[in-house]
Order: sequence, then structure tokens, then C-alpha cells
Amino acid sequence: MAFLNGTIRFNMVSIPVKLYSAAREENSGLNLVHAHADGTVTKIEQKNYCPTCKENFEYALLQRGLPQGNGFVVLTTDEIARTKPKHAPLMEITQTVGVDEIDPIYFNLSYYVRMDPKAGDKKAFAFFVKMLNGLGLAGISSFATRGKQHNIIIRAVGNELMIHTLFTADEVRATDDHKFNLDEIVLSEPEIKLGKMLLQSMKAKFDPSVLKDEGADALKALIASKTETTATGETSAPSQSTVASNDLMAQLQASIGALKKPEPTVTEEKPKKTKRGKMTLVGAGA
Repeated sequence: MAFLNGTIRFNMVSIPVKLYSAAREENSGLNLVHAHADGTVTKIEQKNYCPTCKENFEYALLQRGLPQGNGFVVLTTDEIARTKPKHAPLMEITQTVGVDEIDPIYFNLSYYVRMDPKAGDKKAFAFFVKMLNGLGLAGISSFATRGKQHNIIIRAVGNELMIHTLFTADEVRATDDHKFNLDEIVLSEPEIKLGKMLLQSMKAKFDPSVLKDEGADALKALIASKTETTATGETSAPSQSTVASNDLMAQLQASIGALKKPEPTVTEEKPKKTKRGKMTLVGAGA
């Protein structure tokens, strides 16, 4: 199901599109329940309980409150509704920026962009993808849906078009409180050499299939065993030897030493003819 039916527009070119979620966080689907002594199970209900009145209230009778001093600034549902933006599916490109200029910290949610085959022009879609790819640019835009405005970038990934919602500058936390002066830390030449060697030895092409959530996998295995749909065994990760945490050089040397050494290659020697025409192996004992 499409998250949004919208239109990408830059200058006079319009492309009707549909947005589909490209990634989502896994949810176990577990509910809070009470297991009774007789084996029955009841799902727990969440109540809107007021400790002053000592009673439950329907959701429609509640408001939102922002803590201030010893009380709250109360906002009614209608007041909040009037602040929400109206549905605005038009994504007008306001500027283009280099893809490499965008710090990934601003990326929030990702969506695949599919052209609406009933309303779109394939040539306009292909043109837009090829232009972004060829120039290494991404488009900055926004849209509003379900009472929320989303700032976005539109970028080409191969022959695909993707949209990423962006955090605003106010939503990204500053790092000033966590900084320290790197110039105060002096690294020796041997440390730098071993560090580069270690990092280069670990270099590989990014493969998302190696990313695992061991906790989620263990929970799935537990659920599977409870429902008797599958049997899953667990293996523990091999332990690693440790060195003093305050000795960088020792840690680097131990890491280099732990790297897997290449297995020696063994070449099969060809038989060699003797003067009498018999076949012998070079290096074979008498």
C-alpha cells in the first residue's frame, strides 16, 4: 500500500508518483497479558486513569498538557488540529544539492518512488533519474500528509528514485558538549602504521546482509519454539582474548596478530619421465 500518492515537480515538469516504505523497524507484535493459574490468558487493557478523580475517562474527553512550573499549559484537541498542515502531496523541487553534501545524520525515513503508470510520463521520470545520476545531485522538497509536514531529499540510486525524509536542524542534537580537543592526543608513528594496517585489513564492500539483530533473532526463535513451528539452536560467539584497555600499542599488535593468515598454497607437481620411460614423482622417496 502506498504511503503517499503525490507529484514531483521541478519547474514545468511534473511526475505523478507513489511512495512506498523502503525500510521499517521490526516489531515483535507482543502484547501485555496476564497468565492465570488455570492456564487461561487475558490481554491487559490500558486505561486513561485520573488519580485525582480516581476514575477512568474516555480518550475523547482528554486534552494535551505541556508541563510548566507546578502545572500544565493545556491545549485542546481542536486547538492542536488547527496547527496541523493540510494534506499537500505536491513535492516542488526548491533547490538541488550535491548528494555527498548531506550528512547522513539528517536522514530519517526512506521511501521507494514509483511512477504512477496511469497518470505519469515514463520519459519525464527517466529524464529526472538520469539528470540526478549524471550530475550527482539530489532535490530538496517537502510534502504534508496525515497532519505532518516532511522535509525531503529526492535522489537517484541506479535506475531507482528514492525519497528520504529529513530531520530539521532543531531536531539534530549539537555535539559541543561532547567534544574534546583531538590535537591534545599524540599518536606515535608505529601506532599510526599499525592502525592503518589493521583498518585496511578489515576493508570490504558494504553488504547489508551481514547486519543482524541477535536479540530480535533470539526472540523469534523463542516464539517459534513456543508455537512449535520450528526448532532453533543457539551457538555462542567465540571468545576473544583481551589486552590492557589503556595500552593502544599492545591492542594494535594483538589485533594484527589475530588476523587470519593466508593458507600456504600447494601446487601439484607433474610426473617426470626417467630415461627408462618410467613415471616418477619429483621429490618422492626411494
